[in-house]
Amino acid sequence: MSQRIDNIIDALPIIGLAMREQLTFSVLGKEKVLYYQQHGNIDLGFKAGDTVDAGFQNFAMLKNGREPSFIQIPKEVYGIPMDIVAVPIKDESGQVVAAFCVAYDQTNQQRLDHIMTESNEASEKLVAMVQQVAAHSEELQATSEQILQNTKTTVENSSKINQVSNLIKGISDQTNLLGLNASIEAARVGEAGAGFGVVATEVRKLSTHAKQATTDIETALKDVQGSIKGMEEEIAQIVASSEHQAELVGTFTKIIEGLHETNETMKALANDLVNYQVK
Repeated sequence: MSQRIDNIIDALPIIGLAMREQLTFSVLGKEKVLYYQQHGNIDLGFKAGDTVDAGFQNFAMLKNGREPSFIQIPKEVYGIPMDIVAVPIKDESGQVVAAFCVAYDQTNQQRLDHIMTESNEASEKLVAMVQQVAAHSEELQATSEQILQNTKTTVENSSKINQVSNLIKGISDQTNLLGLNASIEAARVGEAGAGFGVVATEVRKLSTHAKQATTDIETALKDVQGSIKGMEEEIAQIVASSEHQAELVGTFTKIIEGLHETNETMKALANDLVNYQVK
């Protein structure tokens, strides 16, 4: 081996002490493994003197056989997913004499990517659900406001019915007075006014019944107005609650969107920290 290769191999154990990741260092010749060192639980099963895998012989791991490269190895090859950074080692004349390779265990990164993907999907589903709730809340608010308006109109209409009731009551009082006067006049004329007196009595009875009916109508209307008034207050509370709910939904949506953005930022940061690519 050249002196340059020996110097690099001598330095690797020291460099390895500073590493905090699961990785391996290897120095590969054209056909033989010149050096292998592992850190953590990652183990590729290499040792110095082994034959280089056929796919990596003659510095095939380097771009164009002489330039740095970045290789992604699927789990099926060595039992774990890996990213490999391969850097050429050249002699004084510029010829490639070996390749220095660092293999990074990507198991945790893939787990992190999976968690981030699931988290983003969950956030998107939550946003969609919240948007549906917001839409329903807006519909409920609009419906409640319409019902509130209808109850106000009903109260106004019932007050008009009160006016009609008062009119009927006034007519009843006048009819009763006319019947009373007719009875008095019938009594004054004696037997000749007996028939007229009977009519006057029936008119007074009818007036009394009409007056009682209007009183009953007024009582019923007061009960209805009281119920409508109570319903109006309750619907007003529903409208206020709907507005508050809409505000909360909007705030919740912003929080979820912020969480989604945070997940994306964390994913990008993880990629920057772990998936270093040699250009």
